[in-house]
Amino acid sequence: LEEALHIFIENIYEDRTNALIFIRYGIRALKKTVHFKEVKTLSKDSYVVGLSRSGLIISDLDKNPHLLVAGQTGGGKSTFLRQFITNLYLCNDDMEFVLVDLKEGLEFKLFENLKRVQVISNATLATKALQEVVTSEIKKRSAEFKKVKNAKDLKSYHQNKPKGAPKFGRKIFVIDEAAQLFWYSKANSSSNGLAAKE
Repeated sequence: LEEALHIFIENIYEDRTNALIFIRYGIRALKKTVHFKEVKTLSKDSYVVGLSRSGLIISDLDKNPHLLVAGQTGGGKSTFLRQFITNLYLCNDDMEFVLVDLKEGLEFKLFENLKRVQVISNATLATKALQEVVTSEIKKRSAEFKKVKNAKDLKSYHQNKPKGAPKFGRKIFVIDEAAQLFWYSKANSSSNGLAAKE
């Protein structure tokens, strides 16, 4: 179809109820690179997911606070994570980052000396950092959220908190090669108390 019609097919899907087949296509090839300066001003917690033939794909941390990036070797997973971190870092002065890089620190090396960023390159320290978040930060925030009516997450807390209540910035954990951390945690769960979910 692409060759015969001189188009680029994005996807093909069916509507069985109405017996229709839809083909989403474009007449131009996708750009191989999208520069940050080309992206229009994003809202505070928004980030770029990618570019389709239909246009730029943008999401935000309120809609999608948890991400799993998967793909084949060389498919651009680490490149996506670097632009995701850069995007959020530049747009948010109060956001803190813990970057776990289990490729010997090579993927997140460029973030090492930035304020508000901690780069961890081994599984032992990464496990300790996660434990600290669970035992300290999450408990502290949960206690404050419980004091505020209708506060179930960070956004609703800030919308409803009374004057004088503490303000919290987002703390972003990014783990490159998460499977290694899960295996490490599972193997050491009896001694460190952190078991990996399967």
